[in-house]
Amino acid sequence: MRQVENRLFELADHLGAQLGLDRRRFLRSSCGMAAAFMAMNSVFGPLFNVASAEAAAPEAAADRVKSLRDQLIIDVQTHFVYPDYPSRGILGLRELAKRWNPQLKGGTDSGENPFREFLFGSFSEQRHGPCGSKQRPC
Repeated sequence: MRQVENRLFELADHLGAQLGLDRRRFLRSSCGMAAAFMAMNSVFGPLFNVASAEAAAPEAAADRVKSLRDQLIIDVQTHFVYPDYPSRGILGLRELAKRWNPQLKGGTDSGENPFREFLFGSFSEQRHGPCGSKQRPC
């Protein structure tokens, strides 16, 4: 990660100076986000679809944002633990969540097949209807 950080700082200092921004202000901009993707690409290979113009020109970054404004983004964070995981603390979060959302009661969180449960389990059914329904044909 140090390589990514170093590359990002190089880009931020160079491109920020061209835009009249210090490193911190540049990194807080859409151009800075594009530069971060470029830095990761330079270290890990072409993982992110980003053009150098997006990091160099606020107009190009704004055009990119506009082109993606109707894109569906699902921000999901999951934590899978093995069945005999010793700490019950994190596992208790689901029980706590059931207090706030009664629809979670009776969910399919058995741990037998976490990927199936994640992809086809209670949350997906609550949001989109059961597989094969009018809302979510299989």
